[in-house]
Amino acid sequence: MLEISVSDLKESNHFLNDLYQNVTAAIFLADSEARIYNFNDAFRTLFYKQEDQLLKELCGNAMGCVFAEEEGKDCGSTSNCKSCILRECILKSFTDKVPVYKERMTRRFYINDEVIEKHFIFTTKYVTHQGQEMILVIVDDITELEEQRRKIEHHNEALLSILKTRIREYSQLRQQLSSDNVSSDVMRQELQHRMGNSLQLITSLVNLHSRDSKNGYSDRQFMKIIESIQIIKLMYNNIVNETGSAIKVNLHSYLNSIVSSLQGPDGLLFGHIDFRLDVQELQLGIDGALPLGMILYEVLSNAVVPSRGYAERGTVWIRFNKSGETQFMLSVSDEGQAISTRRFQQSGLGLELVYILCEQIHGRCRIEASGVVQIIFDSSATAEQCA
Repeated sequence: MLEISVSDLKESNHFLNDLYQNVTAAIFLADSEARIYNFNDAFRTLFYKQEDQLLKELCGNAMGCVFAEEEGKDCGSTSNCKSCILRECILKSFTDKVPVYKERMTRRFYINDEVIEKHFIFTTKYVTHQGQEMILVIVDDITELEEQRRKIEHHNEALLSILKTRIREYSQLRQQLSSDNVSSDVMRQELQHRMGNSLQLITSLVNLHSRDSKNGYSDRQFMKIIESIQIIKLMYNNIVNETGSAIKVNLHSYLNSIVSSLQGPDGLLFGHIDFRLDVQELQLGIDGALPLGMILYEVLSNAVVPSRGYAERGTVWIRFNKSGETQFMLSVSDEGQAISTRRFQQSGLGLELVYILCEQIHGRCRIEASGVVQIIFDSSATAEQCA
């Protein structure tokens, strides 16, 4: 097997030149005036310019900055140059000889005679090139990702507006159906019917918007929204008949239905994990049951180790039991190598969401290195106590 030394590669001009020309980031070398003296193919392609339109040109003019183009001035003398973050970082790196990492810039450029808004993340670094002091500028074009992020935010706002309207309607419905002359069975059926229709509407809208997605990250975010909606729907499917005005959820059947929704055709969790359920026959109000179900889903989807293709996989235990007069504990643990608490702690948004949901039920999350995640809460702090 051929051994390649990293130090040898660093000394290889041929290797470094190949690397320079073939990375996807746009790279250019500029002097203290931000005049371009070298660049790679990605930089030229990004701005659709020929070599003679870039070489020894000031970077704003070379890139087609809208201020330089429309004001007919050189980069450095336009009305925007004093506040230009790219120019500021180039000069800072040259003067202080310090790198500036991962700065963001949003700017309109003339590209192929068309004004286009671009979103960049860039880094500037002081270097010497052929005995001359230069600034190496590395530019990553994140325009597509930023546009997708904005679309998702817009879609989320629209869905949130629909959901808030539905919540107001359900609040009025609950008050109406809680009167003495309406049976709890009628109330349960009406809530399930109306909530089911509304959640199906929201799911359809999310699916419709997801068709515009052009990258894997956006696809995953849309899928997470759809899965969360299904968790809400499962809760309303497990509302039980109660005398009086209180609406309760059967926790045993609700938590079991969440786990069942994650089973593969062979009955294994996520298609490769065996599991056991130990959930007492308890009932909890909607305000407590929904966050609890969302917590269980987030823990399972973020802590369970993906399939590695071999037989040893362990067993996940899901327990929900009363641990005090009004205190209850949801526990997810494993026997083997099925749960990774480190993976869960590194899940980012998943872990953050669990902490937020814990606050809603006045609970706390305890994560143990041995592969145990526990959620402990006091049902007396929720709007409708566990019974």
